[in-house]
Amino acid sequence: MTSPGPAQFPDLWLQPILVEAGIAPADRLDALASSLAPTLWAAAVGAGLATDAAIAQTLATRYRVPVLDPGEIDPKAVAILPEAVARKHRVLPIQLDERTVRVATSDPRDIRAEQELEFVTGRSIRFELASPGVIAEKLDELYRPENSINRLLQGLAPAQVEIEITDQQADTERDPALEAPMAKLVDAMITDAVRAGASDIHSEVEGAHVIVRYRVDGILREVMRLPEAAGPALVRRVKIIAGLDVTNAMTPQDGRSTLRMDGAVVDL
Repeated sequence: MTSPGPAQFPDLWLQPILVEAGIAPADRLDALASSLAPTLWAAAVGAGLATDAAIAQTLATRYRVPVLDPGEIDPKAVAILPEAVARKHRVLPIQLDERTVRVATSDPRDIRAEQELEFVTGRSIRFELASPGVIAEKLDELYRPENSINRLLQGLAPAQVEIEITDQQADTERDPALEAPMAKLVDAMITDAVRAGASDIHSEVEGAHVIVRYRVDGILREVMRLPEAAGPALVRRVKIIAGLDVTNAMTPQDGRSTLRMDGAVVDL
């Protein structure tokens, strides 16, 4: 089996640019032959030779394109670009209007990608710079929110709670792909919050994310960010636990539940 190395990186074109910009010497980049990173960009950052910000700014200056501001990503922009096309070219739709689509890329030289994107969207394309890692993460958030949830689960201890759940009415708007990972995440979140001594768990939509916060000793602190698309599945899981009507989204509801954790009974 051949070891991954610079000759196999899809962004090998980046090497002379990094050398010319003084970001990394050629011999150090050549030494990345044993790296398992999928791109030269990621390998250079992983080896401590550069930062995502330094590479992005170098390319932005060279090709006269702006650096992506993640806060400007509009989740609705995914409607203009099929997931298969976005992943094929490793690009991320950011915002659109009647004539233009702003798209994040780590390769602003890719004319063929630009042409195909223009054909698919029927609009002109305006590239912005972002690292391959940011693009991959945001693609999952926008197109496959269940993948983002599974990554969050890896950072939480498995749920150690026993929750009594009653039968629920059918909910035709639920997303089956999100149901299982979201159920695990909410259960793990409750476990984590109880062990942290939290009195409340708050969730609210801010921009393209659902922000989850715990109130500990009277102070709210952010603990995680979920893709906006995961919001309905989060609400559904909480309603199920609280014995609320999952089909009623128009009126406020009060509910409660009791769980057993670490041998103690906790009221929700």
